[in-house]
Amino acid sequence: MFLFLLMDSDKFITIPDMGHYQHYNDRNIVWLKFPLNILQDYNFSCLTNAERWIFTGLLILAARNGNAIPLQSSYILKQISNGRISLEKTLNKLESKNLIAVKPLAECYQVASSKIKEEKREDKIKEEDVVSSNKHDGSDESKLEFELNDWNSRQPSPVENFKPINIIGKHGVEKVGGLLKEYGPKNNGFYLFLKGLGEY
Repeated sequence: MFLFLLMDSDKFITIPDMGHYQHYNDRNIVWLKFPLNILQDYNFSCLTNAERWIFTGLLILAARNGNAIPLQSSYILKQISNGRISLEKTLNKLESKNLIAVKPLAECYQVASSKIKEEKREDKIKEEDVVSSNKHDGSDESKLEFELNDWNSRQPSPVENFKPINIIGKHGVEKVGGLLKEYGPKNNGFYLFLKGLGEY
């Protein structure tokens, strides 16, 4: 099926469930999620080790290329293979298992565009829910509680049962506010903030 397509510049490989492997889509992707349950996925389990590696490499290429990998064997082999595998056979198998799809470029971006619009709509709804459920009364304590809840919710792994009001009550508005300003939204800042309070 791919034999005549391997040099087709009008076709692209996409990962149908790319969102399953992405942690975010509002900025450049620098890492992917690889869920533990993939080993229980029937289609993935049918692959050889070499085919699994090609699929993993295609995930990385999809992330780098906006989920539209040019269907050019020289490009794909140079990026993810040592050349000892049959790329055509592997791509055919991955497509038959619905792990990849081959589409014209316009179709790739139509799907991506509609998914992004849907995710933005869902994010807006969530944001409205958070704002309405976290309205504060204007006090410093209430503002600080709102900021801490928001900061926790934006973490890659939010702290479960996070109760800012308890932290503020225990350590005071000044100390908590000072540490919030010091560690603000930085890499690992949230956990440094909690560590500074002796909470974690």
